[in-house]
Amino acid sequence: MKKAIGVLFFTLVTILVTILIDRGIGLFIGKDESRGLLFPPHSKAAYKTLEFQFTASINNLGFRDREFRLSKSAASRVIAIGDSFTYGWGVSVDESWPKVLERNLKSRGLSVEIANLGAPGASPINYADTAEKAIPLLKPDLVVVAVLQGEDLAQLKPKPVKVAPTFSPLIIKALISRMVHRMYPNTIALAHKVRTERVIIKEQSVATEWEGEAAHVLAEFTPGEKKRYESLDPLTRDAFINGKLNPYLIQTAIKFPDLFLLTLRLNEPGVKVLINEMSKQFDRIKKVADQYGARVIIISVPFGIYFDRHTVETRQRHGFFVEKDMLVSDAPDQAIRLASEQIGLQFFTVTDRFRNEKHANFSFEQDGHFNASGNQFYADQLTDMMQELITASMKTYSSFFPRKVYVDDIAREY
Repeated sequence: MKKAIGVLFFTLVTILVTILIDRGIGLFIGKDESRGLLFPPHSKAAYKTLEFQFTASINNLGFRDREFRLSKSAASRVIAIGDSFTYGWGVSVDESWPKVLERNLKSRGLSVEIANLGAPGASPINYADTAEKAIPLLKPDLVVVAVLQGEDLAQLKPKPVKVAPTFSPLIIKALISRMVHRMYPNTIALAHKVRTERVIIKEQSVATEWEGEAAHVLAEFTPGEKKRYESLDPLTRDAFINGKLNPYLIQTAIKFPDLFLLTLRLNEPGVKVLINEMSKQFDRIKKVADQYGARVIIISVPFGIYFDRHTVETRQRHGFFVEKDMLVSDAPDQAIRLASEQIGLQFFTVTDRFRNEKHANFSFEQDGHFNASGNQFYADQLTDMMQELITASMKTYSSFFPRKVYVDDIAREY
């Protein structure tokens, strides 16, 4: 009995000492700066697939761009908030549309800087989260929210919640992890910082990683989902299993085959709920922008499935439901427009310009993101509108007229 008490006492003293050491570490490392706006500052990651190869370098403030100072280095500062299409998935950062747009505007004599705040996998909720952190820090003049057609609306659907047993291994693991983080926050922060600073770039294929993820995805399919998967053409299944196709695409196609059709059903009650939810996220962005004197505009990002016949065929092979009207319907833009107008935000679209370029190749065939040409074309189509917005904003400051007069004039032209 005495031995057991002694062991318990020694254990408690050891824990107490380690906690005190952790607090001491906190005095030396100060505030944890390993978390940037979107990613760990100064981190890097390399990606190589069958369709592209690129390295993503994160700057001092935690987003994929050149180094940014908190104070402006140009007359006008713009932040572009969006998902992987804004981030520039598959291309170099200089080929991403925000940076192409910045160069286009500078070539026209404008003093402007554009911060690329795109993040892969982000949704309208994440856009609002980013805005609430970035606007007070960067104090932009203009906030551009780039909303991906179809997918961004669908991402607002509530996700089914899996109820785990009270004492399942996952619950126990989560509780232990939470307890350790609370006991040793500074030690964990220091370890994270060291890992970040010692990042080694290895430009290797993601095929092995995708192959492992594909096996995991396949194992989690329900019997019905597995039946749908087995109905896919053999070439698609072979690419999926062997790590040649992003497993997220097939997982989404099997679990949510109507993903790209939701936005075409504007009059359905469920879709109206999603539009209202999107509007709520835009309102969050508008409120923080108003506090710091920034203007917000919403732009739609054309998704290949709504403007390119080849993309429609590819997505159908992946297992998504498609309709012939997808290539001509204005519903993908209307959904975003309705969400914008509910709170008085200006909305812009260039979808028709993409549709008119019938023989152009703007997207990676399998991956679906803009390639370098797609990023260039998108930025080119936005340039006139952005030039007028920025010029109007500068006129507003010099003449003391309300900004809204100029914005409304421009909006009527686009």
